[in-house]
Amino acid sequence: RASTDRGLKFLTIQKESQASTGKRLVNEIIYKKSIQKYPGSYIAVYNQDEKINIVNSGILEEKKIYVIGSPRVDFSFNISKENKDPNKFCLVYYCIQTGVSLPIYEGEFRTEGILNVSKFNWSRLAEKTENILINFINKQSSQFNMIFKTKTGNSDQIERLKKFDTSNVEIIYNNTGHHLLKKADAIIAFNSTIIFEAIAANTPVIIPHFDLTPIQKKFVFDLSRVENVFNINNENDLELSIEKIKKNNYSNKKQKTENQINVLNKYVGNIDGKSGIRLRNLITEINV
Repeated sequence: RASTDRGLKFLTIQKESQASTGKRLVNEIIYKKSIQKYPGSYIAVYNQDEKINIVNSGILEEKKIYVIGSPRVDFSFNISKENKDPNKFCLVYYCIQTGVSLPIYEGEFRTEGILNVSKFNWSRLAEKTENILINFINKQSSQFNMIFKTKTGNSDQIERLKKFDTSNVEIIYNNTGHHLLKKADAIIAFNSTIIFEAIAANTPVIIPHFDLTPIQKKFVFDLSRVENVFNINNENDLELSIEKIKKNNYSNKKQKTENQINVLNKYVGNIDGKSGIRLRNLITEINV
């Protein structure tokens, strides 16, 4: 408000606009209840769904909200794979955040009465996923490289891994994780932007769905029809998915399918690797 009161244009670039179906429904109610009318000039968002949430919540009028996509995903469209041991398949696991895409606002689990669900998180899913992956690599370390990437600031991920024998796992604790796509033959991730970065980079994605209930699945990104994405429900599914990926050499397939393009557009608003250009153009346009 201080900027606009002085006649200065103010642009908010909103990150993390992707959301599961359940989180999206709750977001709109929370926005209406908790966010006042935006006093700035413009808002830039990743995707059309976020724009609709903001408009329906009365935060800002539609013509002042711009969909630019996620500039972070630009990197993936031009990624080059690193040279590595051709006899070893590289799996990169991005450690699960226990509250990711859940209706948690200022530390409180809230569904505003629109979904009949008790408070929960993804801690059991995370622990089971890590247990299965470590058992898998400890049995087959001669054929695979396994990398675990924790997220900076998530100490619970580090504590979980202390419970396991990770002698055959390379654990990376710091920095961003998208550069690991250069190494990966496939990634394992859950409700993370890295899933869409991998799709953009033509890298196969394995998503753990261990013991999820129907109501919990409302808070999971729906990628069930997307090629090169494998939902797994048990350890056997993991092995079958890897064998299918190895057999079909998915990572060498550059042409994206209609379903892949649709999910990139829906969640990260970036189907061409040019979100950064759209952001720069927007800044130039509003400053004219």
